[in-house]
Amino acid sequence: NIMSIDNDWFDFALFSRLRTLDLSCNKIVIIKKSYFQDNRRLSFLNFSHNNILFIENGSLNFFYFLDLSFNFLKQFTKSQLLQEASTIFLTNNQLNYTDYIFSTTHLSHNDLNEIPLVHERFIKNQIVSFIDISYNRIKEIKLNTFPKSHTREILLRNNLIIHL
Repeated sequence: NIMSIDNDWFDFALFSRLRTLDLSCNKIVIIKKSYFQDNRRLSFLNFSHNNILFIENGSLNFFYFLDLSFNFLKQFTKSQLLQEASTIFLTNNQLNYTDYIFSTTHLSHNDLNEIPLVHERFIKNQIVSFIDISYNRIKEIKLNTFPKSHTREILLRNNLIIHL
């Protein structure tokens, strides 16, 4: 039942070889920039099933896999990351805004009204392989939202879309 991470008590820098950290099923409310700034090898981070309301900008280093599902996030922006993740889970939050799609993005069961545009980085360097935006409040899909030849799978079920 961890509620916060005290850097004076638990110094992540001492675990410089740590690659995976699972802090799921706790009561953490905020992710601070100081938590992971000294650990550049950490690549799998699970914060699912917490009470996260806020993530400080630049808090999250490069993570190949980042799970923030089942929290209370209302926004998730690229500025909260220091570098891009490859796979991100943001399902079952209260998201009404995000400005970034990752290679594999799970955004189902939120309050999104629009689909964030796929960033140019993926068009040039990487394939957007999977996007799940099911169970949101999306009414319209704008032209060129997804690069035609780069997106492999899009899940849009149970939205408010009337016309494609």
